[in-house]
Amino acid sequence: AAVVAVPVAPLPAPPPPAEPAPTSRDVWLLVSSDPAGAEVVFDGAVLGVTPLARRLDVGLETTTRAFVVRREGYVDQPVDIDLSAEQATADVHLQRVPAPRTTKGAKVAPAADGGAPTLTAIVADGVRFTGPEAAAAGRFINTATHGELLGAGIAPRQVSIILERRPFSDVAALAETPFIGDKTLESIRGAARKGL
Repeated sequence: AAVVAVPVAPLPAPPPPAEPAPTSRDVWLLVSSDPAGAEVVFDGAVLGVTPLARRLDVGLETTTRAFVVRREGYVDQPVDIDLSAEQATADVHLQRVPAPRTTKGAKVAPAADGGAPTLTAIVADGVRFTGPEAAAAGRFINTATHGELLGAGIAPRQVSIILERRPFSDVAALAETPFIGDKTLESIRGAARKGL
């Protein structure tokens, strides 16, 4: 009997295994700060210090996330960074923590005749007033008109603050007022000297 070869069709190749759908992706995160050396915090974890360049694993639907850039002696700076592209950058300018306002107490000398003591000096925000200057400055800030305050070289914003908040008990109370700084106090001292 003759042997007949029957062609056998090859079995089809199995389909390649389906790749699992990605659940996250990487983004290059580049953060710089002025000054450098600030920590970059994300979800409560410190990622590193500036200048920072690192890959960050983010979720697929993440677009903008909140970070905090912080450094000792500076105000913490929250920053929202868009993470939708392959590279995310942020440049943060940090502000120094404001120095506490300083008003040194008045120096009081006892009166020679046994009467009321006299004010000898006061230092407010680094500006020194003699006793007579402090008294004259107190009168000036409580009685000067808008035009007189401007004429003394006080900036319009500070003039408005003085007019809204007076009367002040003394120049030290004025120095404790927000947005009243040493330049304003120097202008007031100059006006007080003219009035002596």
